[in-house]
Amino acid sequence: MGKLLKKKTLVLVFILGLAVRFYQLGQIPSAMNRDEPAIGYNAYSILKTGRDEWGEKFPLSFKSFGDYKSPLYIYLTVIPVAIFGLNEFSVRFWAGLSGSLTVLVIYFLAKGLFSRIVRRNPIQDRFALDDPGSMGLLAAFLLAISPWHIFFSRFSFEAILALFFNFFALYLLVKNDFKKVNLSIILLILLSLFSYSSSLLIWPLFIFLILVLNFKAIFSKPGKNKSFNLNSLWMILLLGCLGLVLYYQLSLSSQKNKVTIFGDPLTTLNYYHQRESSNLSSPLLISLFHNKYLYYAKIILVNYFKTFSFNFLFGGGGSHPWHKIPQMPHLYPIYLFLSVIGLIVFIKDKKVARPNKIFLLLFLLISPLASAITVDTPHATRLLHLFFLITFFSALGLGFLWQKRKEIVWLALLWLILRFGQYNYLYFIKYKQNPPPNILPGLKKAILSLQQLEEKQRVERIIFTNHTDGAYIYLLFYTQYPPAKFQKQVKRYTPDAAGLEWVEKFDQYLFISCPQPDSDYREIYLMNGDDNLSQKTLKTIENPNTDKIEYTVSANF
Repeated sequence: MGKLLKKKTLVLVFILGLAVRFYQLGQIPSAMNRDEPAIGYNAYSILKTGRDEWGEKFPLSFKSFGDYKSPLYIYLTVIPVAIFGLNEFSVRFWAGLSGSLTVLVIYFLAKGLFSRIVRRNPIQDRFALDDPGSMGLLAAFLLAISPWHIFFSRFSFEAILALFFNFFALYLLVKNDFKKVNLSIILLILLSLFSYSSSLLIWPLFIFLILVLNFKAIFSKPGKNKSFNLNSLWMILLLGCLGLVLYYQLSLSSQKNKVTIFGDPLTTLNYYHQRESSNLSSPLLISLFHNKYLYYAKIILVNYFKTFSFNFLFGGGGSHPWHKIPQMPHLYPIYLFLSVIGLIVFIKDKKVARPNKIFLLLFLLISPLASAITVDTPHATRLLHLFFLITFFSALGLGFLWQKRKEIVWLALLWLILRFGQYNYLYFIKYKQNPPPNILPGLKKAILSLQQLEEKQRVERIIFTNHTDGAYIYLLFYTQYPPAKFQKQVKRYTPDAAGLEWVEKFDQYLFISCPQPDSDYREIYLMNGDDNLSQKTLKTIENPNTDKIEYTVSANF
């Protein structure tokens, strides 16, 4: 394949990836998970007041519901909110853009890795293993049509932004054979650390391994014409930055620890129960075989291998409704076959540069750890690096098969195109019509209806009955409630068992699980389903495709 044709093909693949990630981005998904309006409103609050919803001035970690969100995605969202206003498109803009740009990153990463494989007399054939540019095109195409990457690029997941920074940094490290660090790599790693919490585990481990395996190359003596080793200074700067960021982020909040097995009360309770019910009589034996180190190591090991289950990767994809659409896996099942072939070829091919081979495999082994130490494993957003590498190795497997059995590749590509078409139908039509109840479909319409009723009726109190699912943040988002006013008026509940803090009231809005009508006030109630508290029904919000009543607006007057 000629250079000009490769460039044109890359442009087409990028346009395909861009189109499928930006088409009706503000309308599909048709509802938002609660993190999206939280990101959007906090960005809006920063834009208007320089403070987050809690009144903190330019924080480096956003407390939000008490889950302490990473700051970078929120600060970046200030830009589209300033340009396009506070809406779904603005909140999802950076996910769509970083997802689209990652299609280019995987192209250059594959090209950089496989440029080391070129033979002196390369086979003149499209998609040959010896052609790094064609390998990059295959990788870019597979990523562009991958269900997991499309899905996460269309919600405002911070993890998709971190994925872009992480593999961009990995590409630059590949160019330097993992022996040199420069300012660009340091900046990308720092951006990743402030994008998503999984990076706080992955990068320190990976940098440590680079130091151990490449210590001599990194801290070698300067050349004859140099008085110092600049690469050593860059690495020291990187280590210093890593230390400062880790110290700040990990000491800032205990909430991040609560999603891990180390901070989960139930996991701790099970540990003490195992010690007490042990058949061992000797305290020494109990300490040896029932200590915390072995207990947590066993859980991490079990969770680690759960990550590689066929059902999670290529089947049902886990139970979290925020992470995939029904009837479609994270990865096409054919990726299993292709990635195994690609991994074998990658390991056995002696022409692959040894540093690239070692460190890419190490990154593959490290990537599931962020999910393995949490209580809700396997967790898709913490495993995007693994999904990325499976897609990458699938491209290598496809390129290898092209040299051996082209008819198999054509059949595989045809099958992938058909599955991609099926995914588009399920996502842009079915998923739009029937979003999962966990992302509160119909709430936007209900809130806008409340606004109209407020203008027509003399309302003293408006009561929401779903206070523990973040209803308040949707109200702030859709009404563009003045942030400075909210910061002064808000009253919150005490933290729940998970450490989350929900809003109890602000202005005339109350958020109560089981409200009791009060005749001393003119009240409007927003109830889930068809419940109206035996009061006068003013409006029902229905799903137009199923006729299911999502919300009921009622009043005591």
